[in-house]
Amino acid sequence: MYGTNQFENETAKQMIITRLPYLTRLNRVLISRNERRGAEIDYLQRYAQDYFDQNLDFINEHRQYQTLINKHGEPIRPNTNQVRYFYT
Repeated sequence: MYGTNQFENETAKQMIITRLPYLTRLNRVLISRNERRGAEIDYLQRYAQDYFDQNLDFINEHRQYQTLINKHGEPIRPNTNQVRYFYT
């Protein structure tokens, strides 16, 4: 992706992999089980605070979230006293 850094590219790739559970290839490259698992777990943790806030809009926007919880377990509850960094 032109004009973005490697971290942003990887984050976008993880979001695509997580939101499309039946996707097997991305940019003609096979998505490994480990890559999918890592992307899904990162996704769970990235949106954990929103999940624990029980926002109805969140559930509607992240329909895959409950499926991922069933698959990998509930994310670790973020410590709200700590500074949160978002790289979007």
